[in-house]
Amino acid sequence: MSTLSRHRPSFAFPLERLTRKLTLALVGMAALTGAVSARGGEPDPSATLPDARIPGLEAVIDKAMTQSPQMMAQNIELSRAAAGRTMAYSGLYPSLSGNVRYADMAVSTTGTENNSRVGLDYFLTLSQPLFHWGELRAQAKTGDLDEDIAHKRYAQAYRDLVGQIRTLYLRLIIQKKALSMRERTLRLLEKSLAYDKQQLAAGRITANDYEAKRTDLDEAQVGYDRDALAFSQARESIAQLAGLKAIAADSIPSDLPRPDWSAAQAGALVTYFDQTGREAGLPSLEIARDQVRESELRYKIAKVRLLPKLDAVAQTSMQSQTYLVSNRATQSATSEQMVGVAVNWPIFDGFATRGAKQQALADKRSSMLQLQTVEASLDSRKRDAVEQCDLSARSLAIAERRLGFARGGLSYIEGEQKANRASEAQVEQARTAVLNAQLAAMSARADLYMRWSDLVGLLWMDPALNRIPVTYLSHAQ
Repeated sequence: MSTLSRHRPSFAFPLERLTRKLTLALVGMAALTGAVSARGGEPDPSATLPDARIPGLEAVIDKAMTQSPQMMAQNIELSRAAAGRTMAYSGLYPSLSGNVRYADMAVSTTGTENNSRVGLDYFLTLSQPLFHWGELRAQAKTGDLDEDIAHKRYAQAYRDLVGQIRTLYLRLIIQKKALSMRERTLRLLEKSLAYDKQQLAAGRITANDYEAKRTDLDEAQVGYDRDALAFSQARESIAQLAGLKAIAADSIPSDLPRPDWSAAQAGALVTYFDQTGREAGLPSLEIARDQVRESELRYKIAKVRLLPKLDAVAQTSMQSQTYLVSNRATQSATSEQMVGVAVNWPIFDGFATRGAKQQALADKRSSMLQLQTVEASLDSRKRDAVEQCDLSARSLAIAERRLGFARGGLSYIEGEQKANRASEAQVEQARTAVLNAQLAAMSARADLYMRWSDLVGLLWMDPALNRIPVTYLSHAQ
């Protein structure tokens, strides 16, 4: 062997590894390019989501937006935030107040009888803030931010709800498949027990053997009943989550299609996310920024609490006055109209202003820490989600290969049975192996669907979010 040939293996490994990396990179770019071209510049992750491929799932997700208890509670929070915004803006507008009094009074002096009089008094005051050191504008801005936070939390709640419904629905399909396999095992045991009963009558097996087989059947029946109850409870849980009356067992699919997946697909989606700067618009980050801004505004409001405030005031009034002359009540009415300015100066409030400023500064530090935490964890969460998708895809490929092996084995045994070289028991064993492989493959498919759903939800690129008004995901200006 030549020196060159002896050293060739030492160069082959790094070369092979480099080739593999280049291949994965090219595949990832191809996946990214294909996804981008599908929607004119933006990837379309819907091909790997289960919504459109699994009958009934998309309808459940659609109804959940308006019927689920979680979203109904979020709608209440939206109404509360809208009302709070209206209240926050009220300080910028004029205020009108009035006071009216109609009275029948008795008037008397010492040594005289009572004299009665009837009088009408009223005050009507119009006030408009003129200069409050920016306090009212800051208060109005907090209302905007509160409403924006409510919108973002509504979107977050719906995103989380969609992920929950997908996960539970996929598990429901797996449960239905496992239940059907339990039922098949139960029927086979019943058939076997009927045969053993004939064998017992013919004296070919003992009573103890027969009772052992019947115990196996009873145990299988308990297992089936337990799985049937769990399946029913799971359907009730998802129905309650989505705000539906019920989900019929017949509406749950019996099979799960294989996800449309390509190598490096998850990494390509994250690459697009990073390259287009979508991180800045994530609702979790925007909520944290809004909270920082809110604490700054509250500090600004607290700073000017003890400063004089200037208002424009207009007032009209009428007051009745009564005089007692020669034991007789004389009544007159005085009307007044006034336009001017008023200064209100709260000089000391028992250190409440100092406490409000300290509280605002503490809230700001807390909000900034929360913002830093969200920003710092995002990269690791993206990386973990991509790795989970890749591992799930590899597991699915193995499960699909094992399913192919099991189907090939069944085909072979069926051919052998036709040639009278295999028994019915061997065929049933091969069929059971296929069903077990199908269940394993369906579980692996469901896992990949779930991992992909988690990733697109994390990146806020889930097509289900298109149901949310676009203004809810636009940062408040």
